[in-house]
Amino acid sequence: MIEKRILMISNFFPPDAVGGAERVLFNTAKSLAERGYALRVLARQCHETEEDTNIEFEVHRRLRFHGAHPQNLAGRIRHLLFEEYFDSENAKIVREEIKDFKPDLLYLNALTGLSHSPLWTAAQSGIPLIIHLHDYWLRDALSHKKLGWLNKILFSMLKNYLIVTVSEAVRRLVINSGVAPEKVVTVLNALSEDFPVLDENEINMRRGAVYCGRISRAKGLHIIASTGTDVDVYGNGDKEYLEECIKKSESRIHYKGCISHSEVTDVFRRYAISILPSLWMEPCPLVLLESMASGCVPIASDIGGIPEVLGRGEDSAGLLIPPGDAQALEEAGKFLLDNDSVRLDYAKRGIQRVKRLFNWQNYVDRIEKNINEMILDQTE
Repeated sequence: MIEKRILMISNFFPPDAVGGAERVLFNTAKSLAERGYALRVLARQCHETEEDTNIEFEVHRRLRFHGAHPQNLAGRIRHLLFEEYFDSENAKIVREEIKDFKPDLLYLNALTGLSHSPLWTAAQSGIPLIIHLHDYWLRDALSHKKLGWLNKILFSMLKNYLIVTVSEAVRRLVINSGVAPEKVVTVLNALSEDFPVLDENEINMRRGAVYCGRISRAKGLHIIASTGTDVDVYGNGDKEYLEECIKKSESRIHYKGCISHSEVTDVFRRYAISILPSLWMEPCPLVLLESMASGCVPIASDIGGIPEVLGRGEDSAGLLIPPGDAQALEEAGKFLLDNDSVRLDYAKRGIQRVKRLFNWQNYVDRIEKNINEMILDQTE
């Protein structure tokens, strides 16, 4: 087999700023390398990062990352044009990497903070391109109040490209932004093979509720605080907001600290239910898959890609509630905690759903199929 070369570009890459998108990219790269692809990852500068020595691909941390917006007018204009829209230094770096690595395909995982220069450079290169959307970056770019028209011109320059979205919710918004439907496919996230799925026969009778994830207002921890439910909280983020929620809950929220990803399994296996009361349109949250795989029944907002993860009706692996509805959240929690047999049925369906729909090798098969079709189209 002729070796196929893929240059993956992302703002973050483990162990730098590890979230769902970064973990998915890392495991995707690892699996593709194991299947015989030559890979190179290009990510933001992070000189203190200790690289994983067990991977079979290169990681180059060279790109400039632009975070907070300056407060003064001159700074905001500079940020808008030369950091948010086009960073010439990042464009130069991407061109150098393409010239050196000679990829058959460019794989853009996340561009927030890198400017649009990797996309510009991809358009100019003529190399087949996959844009993997874990969020609403493209929708927001095309509808940007100041730069939308420029971004649309840029996007119109792309020819041989495919957009992979992590849920149908993201796909619909991208298409509604003006992208041709045939250019957008959905591949739901999956659990990596190193995350253990509990055997259905090992589900025990548990108690208690847990929230595990980033602590921010968009995640809706204050909604939990408005209920009468005792909830243990694991994660990091906005400390002032956390204190506000603990006070509002009259100490029914119990903060247990920040944990590593390797500890997530043990945490979820200790609780009966998990809660994700998000107020923003979660694209395809891995935390729900991890909860389901652990026999911990989720209660989550009916928003974004969450219903695609949990399912509806008889196939549902958890309970969906209206976003921001504290009463519905409290009632759902009480219903599950007071009905062991019902909760056990949900837990079993969650494990079955993970095995059936969120299998890692099936996920990699679909990504690989899209990669090969893009490369083949270029050679024909």
